[in-house]
Amino acid sequence: MMRLSAERLWIIGGAVAVAVLLAIGWFFMVSPQYDETDSLNGQAATTGDQVVVLQQRLAELRKQNQNMPAYLAQLAQERAALPSTSGLSDLLRELQTAGDATGAAVSGVSVGGVTDVTAGGAKLYALPLTLTVTGSVPQLRAFLVQLQQIQPRAVLITSASLSTTDNTGASSAPSVTSSPAASTIALSMKAFVAPGGTGAVVTTSTPSPASASPSATG
Repeated sequence: MMRLSAERLWIIGGAVAVAVLLAIGWFFMVSPQYDETDSLNGQAATTGDQVVVLQQRLAELRKQNQNMPAYLAQLAQERAALPSTSGLSDLLRELQTAGDATGAAVSGVSVGGVTDVTAGGAKLYALPLTLTVTGSVPQLRAFLVQLQQIQPRAVLITSASLSTTDNTGASSAPSVTSSPAASTIALSMKAFVAPGGTGAVVTTSTPSPASASPSATG
């Protein structure tokens, strides 16, 4: 009986030792592996979500890239309206072209001194101009449309004064009706320059106004 009891004790002790070893192996080897596996699975799921988002973004960029010619054309149009240099010679040609296109006579173009302005938090430069335009009322109306809607360079008309001269040479009150009389409109306006990141391209000194005399570079 004593021998049997000793054997049973050894068997029980061995079973306990195996259980302890299994427990130690689980907590120190198997369980960390499961945790690491769960972590890697979570990272894989997150990476998969990021891949989906990146694929969607890539598809959007490819779609936008197809519209690149239209974007570039729009940029060129907007840059022509608000150039980075004064472009004064081009502007004067555009004014003359507007007169030729509408049958109106443009004369007395004068450019004043450059002034600083701020719009939308950006620093711009304003070129003040005055000019006189002569023609019939429909011609003058067409000239204003050409000036504000058609020509590439954007301008802001700050004042306009219309006078009409009849066939006898006498001045009459301004009229907005079409008539054979010659009409003259005196315009004051501003063209703007956005230097961008290339530094100032417009001198800020204020010279005496001169006919078609630029006060800015370009």
